[in-house]
Amino acid sequence: MLHCLVAGALLSAGWMSPDRPAPAAEVDAARLMATVDAFPHKRSPEGSPEHLQGLRDTEAMIREELTGLGYDVHEQPVPWVRRPRAEGAEPIEWFNLWVDIRGSERTGEVVLVGAHFDAVPRSPGADDNASGAAAALELARVLRGREPRRTIRIMFFTLEEYGLVGSRAYVEEFAGPNHREGKETIAGMISLDMIGIFSDAENSQRSPLPRVGPLKMIPTTANFITVVGIQSSHELSAPFAESMAQAAPDLPVLRFDMLAVPIPDMLRSDHAPFWGMGVPAIHITDTSEFRYDHYHRPTDTIDRIDRDRYAMVVRGIAQGVWDFANAPPAAPPAAPGGDARESAEPSAP
Repeated sequence: MLHCLVAGALLSAGWMSPDRPAPAAEVDAARLMATVDAFPHKRSPEGSPEHLQGLRDTEAMIREELTGLGYDVHEQPVPWVRRPRAEGAEPIEWFNLWVDIRGSERTGEVVLVGAHFDAVPRSPGADDNASGAAAALELARVLRGREPRRTIRIMFFTLEEYGLVGSRAYVEEFAGPNHREGKETIAGMISLDMIGIFSDAENSQRSPLPRVGPLKMIPTTANFITVVGIQSSHELSAPFAESMAQAAPDLPVLRFDMLAVPIPDMLRSDHAPFWGMGVPAIHITDTSEFRYDHYHRPTDTIDRIDRDRYAMVVRGIAQGVWDFANAPPAAPPAAPGGDARESAEPSAP
């Protein structure tokens, strides 16, 4: 499978060398697209038998790739009863999967980057969310063998399309109890969900909110990637967007983090349960149906992904994760307020 080619590529790049390049430089566009293409086109927990098998095959593919890279893969069973929930129906056990790159100094501080790998029955889910899950696998490749100060956890969530089932289960069983018991804290959570669609056409970008006041700065051309957060996540969203802009200077990066509380459209991915426990969290996204008419449709296919800009996004994410994992301990949060207009502007290249 893919990991055989990946292992050779990393060894030839000298991943064990002290002169190893920055994570962003090791992201490979062709490998990313090959990984997107490898995801089963049917991978839903409540579709046909082919969909159920496809979701099981997706779990197996992710395990195999991570194991082939030399990681110990952690698993969390996530029981779920498919709809309609007939009386006496037995739940099917699906799995969250993750790997850790152990921190050298602040092991108990975790930078968690996650992506869901399930899809809806009527869509092959190339952008939603093979693009995010393939990016997470690429992060596992380019960060392998490095020594961050904080622990980096790369997670693959199941059943996001059915109410964030996987990420909610993880927060309830692991993240919440570990925080309360002082075992570890999540310094920041980064959700990768739909990151491969771009357009240079005029009026290709819609907005969930009226473009008034500071929101006038939201572009109308879908040529940017968005770092979505809330005010309490500024300690993560601000440096992360800056790292992305520096690593991918040809890609505009929009910080949308001026709101004190999220609107409903900001709660639709796996970062939301982490906001619920008070963790700084951000959503890296191409904005889904606000620019992409093929969202949740049979036409969400790999040929619609912008190969070059998708790779730029992943380079930015790789550098953002690495920089945040090596950042000094966060200062006490600033008082609410600040220049909301600045937060809505794209980061300068």
